[in-house]
Amino acid sequence: MAITYEQLQGWEPGELDAAAEELNASVRKKLNDQQDEMDAGKVPGSWVGASADAASLRHDKLTEELNDMAAPVAEVINVLDQVATQVKSAKAAAKSAYAAITAKSYKVEVATSATVATSPPAKTDEDMSEEEADAIKRQVEELQRDLLDALQKAAGADADLAEVLTSATKNQFDGGTGSIQQAGLPPDLRGLSDEEIAQKMVDDPKAYDGYLGSLSPEQQAVLGQAIGERGNDIRNDTDGIETDQIEDFTVLLKAYGEDPEVSTGFLNKVGPRGLLELNARAALEGEGDGDEAYATVMRDLQRGLGATLAAGTHNIGAADPGSLSNVSHDWQQDLLSAGEKEIELGDGATIRGFQALAPLLSDGKAYDPEFLSSTGEAMLDYERNWDWEEDRNGPWRSGGFNSTARLDYTDGWGPKDTLGRDPITGLMRGLEDNPEASRQFFSDSATDKDGKGTNLDYLLYERNDENRWIPDGEHPSHKSPLTGLDSLGGALEAGTIGEGADERSVSIVEDLVNSSYENFKNADPGDKFSTTDFIPKELREDFANITSRYMGSVHNELGVNPGGGDSTDGYIFDDARFTSGDPGDASRSARFWLAELAKDDVGREQLRVASNSWMADQLTRSLDGIHDPNEARDELLPAVTANYNALGAIDFGASSAVAEEALSADERHNARVDLGVGAVSKALGATPVGANPAGGFLLDQVLGDIGKSLQQDSTGQINSEVGDLFSDSDVTVKQLIRDAYWHNLPPDAYPDGLGPETNLSDLSADQADVYRAWLDDSPWGEKLATELAAISTSHEGSLDRARQELEHIR
Repeated sequence: MAITYEQLQGWEPGELDAAAEELNASVRKKLNDQQDEMDAGKVPGSWVGASADAASLRHDKLTEELNDMAAPVAEVINVLDQVATQVKSAKAAAKSAYAAITAKSYKVEVATSATVATSPPAKTDEDMSEEEADAIKRQVEELQRDLLDALQKAAGADADLAEVLTSATKNQFDGGTGSIQQAGLPPDLRGLSDEEIAQKMVDDPKAYDGYLGSLSPEQQAVLGQAIGERGNDIRNDTDGIETDQIEDFTVLLKAYGEDPEVSTGFLNKVGPRGLLELNARAALEGEGDGDEAYATVMRDLQRGLGATLAAGTHNIGAADPGSLSNVSHDWQQDLLSAGEKEIELGDGATIRGFQALAPLLSDGKAYDPEFLSSTGEAMLDYERNWDWEEDRNGPWRSGGFNSTARLDYTDGWGPKDTLGRDPITGLMRGLEDNPEASRQFFSDSATDKDGKGTNLDYLLYERNDENRWIPDGEHPSHKSPLTGLDSLGGALEAGTIGEGADERSVSIVEDLVNSSYENFKNADPGDKFSTTDFIPKELREDFANITSRYMGSVHNELGVNPGGGDSTDGYIFDDARFTSGDPGDASRSARFWLAELAKDDVGREQLRVASNSWMADQLTRSLDGIHDPNEARDELLPAVTANYNALGAIDFGASSAVAEEALSADERHNARVDLGVGAVSKALGATPVGANPAGGFLLDQVLGDIGKSLQQDSTGQINSEVGDLFSDSDVTVKQLIRDAYWHNLPPDAYPDGLGPETNLSDLSADQADVYRAWLDDSPWGEKLATELAAISTSHEGSLDRARQELEHIR
């Protein structure tokens, strides 16, 4: 039966992968676990006679029956793996060919594994020559063949799967008379030595990768050693490294390398230095260096080496001698030692081992957090302990190798992608993918190291001030050289707001704000806030993301009790306290932080969203249950005051930048603002909202309204009307106060026809008349009108205070 294009696009190869994993983890493992019981149940040699013979025959029969159960399971797992890969490839190829055909205005009339037919456009372009039309026709014919080939491969994979499932159902696989584990192997691998099995699996990974789970841990380790031999052959090849060598080797890593036992065997065979030399030589001495096709090959190799390194370095304890599934503590220390040493290249140039290691860390989520963070500590300590007075080039610029040569292919190889000379950039990318490792790296170093400052302080300020974020490519947004400084922002986001955020995350945020504020206070008195960047521009947007999540902490420091205790039980994001000893620094540091981040056009809008939303959340909880309108002011004032203090700082920071830069293009601006709203919504969704049943509704509505209010419709001209910027904040705040107040009124306080679900921003004419009358005549309405009028000057006052403190604090 023919497979259609639509059927193929509806197939989910991931479900085949999942089925294979489930069979391997449950059925095959349970069968293999029976081997010990079968060995224990053998007839002892001391038992002789007819009954012993009968028992022995029964034992052999039972073994054969278990083997015959294990064999089809292994075959099905193997074919599921193969078919999943084939379907994935065919699906992508078919989709690409189909899209290319329709892009040329041809219509696909029939697309099955039996035939593909197309028809030309009904109306041809009058300006197109006959030669051009013929050329397009030939291109479409070639694409038809590609589409048919993809569909036929999918049909073949489907038939293979059907065949093995049918054979398994009919019990047509012979498991032999050996062990249950051997029965899980194909017949041509049974009875071979471990080394012979490994050699066959290395020689033909496509045929045998599905049988990896049938090997014992010891056999898997031997397989890893065989792959390590191939790696050693490549790095020791004096005739030059060929692309085919790397491609074949990468196939082995992809097929087997993520298994802990295989990985450990491989890592022990190549050794720490050998691993780094292999990557360095392939990246810098390969025959296709600089070629697009070779770049793809190198990307796959570095990702494969990284995944293999990650698989064998989990759960390494202090003084750990190693096991079949992880390398030893000594191996890890040897890796860090090799990171400091030079690797000699063929042209006499050298690089440091850490520079070869960094690309392998890019997929941080695969790593044990302890391994990744301790590796990062060693890398950074090596740089910080460098004798900078003796050699101002530092450890990463010496060696004499070509400054345009690419070491890191894992994240791209265009002019906007860093080359990989600076290993700290690769480390930061790994930490960005591993929140727990980031927390360990940044919080474990929160205590000053021998008077040298924390890791965060060093990376954010000293390294930047001393120009140690080395030029590493062309900068994507302006003419200055590209460095990896912006990668620090992603790593800090992971550690502070990533999955599993805890009190260590809070300590990182405190360190971040406090070190930045100290840098501001200690700067040259001539460096005015409004004309100086105290936080690198590349990091403002990332830091705005972090601050949005911690807006409760910011409001606490700008409220009535700066430096106070925990605000909300079970919620960490309002626990950060910004002070370096002077109680007055708590509010001043918060103002500085918001104002500095607000110099970024997207950051300022996101911070407003976060601040207003946090105020709305606080008002929803504090107003819940009031029964006397005269109580409202006491409940409104703390949250409103803190929010106005925050908005004053944000708007002051914006005013220092808005006259010098055009606002973002509408499309980018609006897209990022929407992302900001989503981030705040996620943060507030984790906040306890008390007993108010309308709280969730209110927050959703407020976030939606704010998102809409921030959408721009401009012509991109420079917005020098700073007053408009401020009035927008004031109007939005009043609307939120009104809505929070409205949604928390006692049931009998609402006018007829209106209720807590009524959207006051979208009233009909009749509803608007009722609402205005309520404002004039109801005690609750009069109180709302009075309070809104009374706070009309609060924003202006908070703006002036921010200006006074930040421009004249030093």
